[in-house]
Formats: sequence, structure tokens, C-alpha cells
Amino acid sequence: MPYTEKPDVGDVLTKEDFFEGCEDGMFIDYDGYGYPMLNGLSDTGITIRPSNHKTKWPDDATHIEWFNK
Repeated sequence: MPYTEKPDVGDVLTKEDFFEGCEDGMFIDYDGYGYPMLNGLSDTGITIRPSNHKTKWPDDATHIEWFNK
């Protein structure tokens, strides 16, 4: 199971809120990056940016731990 890290300093957003923010231009790559989450744990082996949110998002992830610059 790749989800092993407890969120530390990032903001936690739902998949729906993050996708909506990306599609509305509220999040851009310059803003930061995040890690997918499931059951309150992050997978730090996958880095998600707004430009790749649709292709890098794991099917089972429900949230993102987001790190603003």
C-alpha cells in the first residue's frame, strides 16, 4: 500500500475541490504541488501538479495534500 505518510504541513482538499480549482484556473503549476491521499494518508511517491492532475491522479485517491509555494 503506497499511502503511508500522515499529512504534515500541507492543506488537505477533496478530489472534487482540487479538480474544480484546477479546471477553473485557481491552481496553476506555479502555485505548488501535492500528494494523493486515501484514508487520511499520503502517497509521497506521486507528485501531482495542476497541469497533470487528470493523468497522475490514482483511481483510489480521494483527497490531496497540497503544498502552496
